[in-house]
Amino acid sequence: MSTKGLSMRSFGDVLKPRMRKDAKIKVYNDDEKSFIEPGRIVDGQHQEHLYTILFESLIYKLDEDKLPTINKSWISETLGGKIPINSEILKAAQNTLVDDVSGYFACNLVPNIPNDVIDVVVSMVEELVAGDKSLGDKKIKSLKGKKTRNDTARFLAEVWLLAVCQSNVYGKNQREKNLKNIQNKNNTASTEAGVAVNLKLPDNVDVNELLAEVEYKCRVPECGVKLRYFEAGQTHKNYGIIKIAQNKAGTPKSSSHNSGNSDYFAVCAKHADSYNKSEAVDKHVELCNIKKQWALRREVRNRLDKLDIDAEVRQLLSKFDTERRKTKNKKPDFTLVKTEEKIKDTGSALFEEINNFVALHFKLIGNVIKQLERENSSFSANSFGAQITIAFESINRADYSQDEVFNKLADWLKEKTESTDTTICRIVIAYYVRLCNVFKPLNEQMEVADESSE
Repeated sequence: MSTKGLSMRSFGDVLKPRMRKDAKIKVYNDDEKSFIEPGRIVDGQHQEHLYTILFESLIYKLDEDKLPTINKSWISETLGGKIPINSEILKAAQNTLVDDVSGYFACNLVPNIPNDVIDVVVSMVEELVAGDKSLGDKKIKSLKGKKTRNDTARFLAEVWLLAVCQSNVYGKNQREKNLKNIQNKNNTASTEAGVAVNLKLPDNVDVNELLAEVEYKCRVPECGVKLRYFEAGQTHKNYGIIKIAQNKAGTPKSSSHNSGNSDYFAVCAKHADSYNKSEAVDKHVELCNIKKQWALRREVRNRLDKLDIDAEVRQLLSKFDTERRKTKNKKPDFTLVKTEEKIKDTGSALFEEINNFVALHFKLIGNVIKQLERENSSFSANSFGAQITIAFESINRADYSQDEVFNKLADWLKEKTESTDTTICRIVIAYYVRLCNVFKPLNEQMEVADESSE
């Protein structure tokens, strides 16, 4: 997700990976003044289809003769700023009643976002608004006041209208000037709650990107507090920026496009104060490893936007030799277990990654496995699950962290299938973390530890 501010692109970036791939779009009937079926079915995760939906919300009641042809090239050039926003569309965004856009969203946008991620979408849009200080505190407060769970369509409509206006190239220079002034003021990280942390940051460090990198939470183990939160109609900061000591921990790969961010990490104010004062090597090594984990999570998440998950999982599993003879005496335990009962650190990048994969793709992977077993006599779900379990047992060592074990399992699956895509392998392994003996439930892990200590 873009963290440069509210725009058509950053708004769409929130929606695109969370839309249904079989989005059902109803047609507006001008005579009946309502949306009717049959309409069309589109891939909501495809950029062209998503932005067609968004732009249609502005113009579905307008005279088509004055409107541009909304196609792939026009969308790409408009989002990229190569051409100005069409004057009729901009006029519609500035003058259209929010009820019209809200009505369109209620029929064609919100129903095409799965129920289990709609709250995530609303929260991320809210963060997008709160992070764009060029909007002004009054506008941010006004938009926040309009966010209610029962009227998601109206809240998203309000933000979309504003995003179009914010993206207007004619106001670009002034907006960039405003953002630059605000960023200069924010170069000294501060907090309104907890310990104030004063660390002068170089001009090439983007605080907003550092916050987005960790998804606005402190990722120090067993912390997880919000770095920015809303209370009494105001946004409060509770973060500080840590400089990672390169001579102690090395420089981790940054998940940001801004190379200046590689040496810095956002945590809560409390931990920022303690880390910045610490000379302990292990503290900086720990921080470096955490940053690497979140960089990997963001890289994987960005890759998801470009994948056809159904086809990619099917192709991956069809290449897997389940070797039934080797696994006939090994019965996998297909017991569904919550992620928090398997992964120790619920604030870690691994926990968030598995939870996200499961929320979006668990049912899909299960269906692909069932279909493959019916269609392909050489594929066995039991044998495949057993091999995953055997691989886990051979890789799982006391000196490996859960992150390392998960990464090695994904690499093992990638090698076994000669795949070129690590992301798909990680999705499949995440499925078996929830459904099979990849990581024992924490209560069982504790029992084993107790027995070994006796």
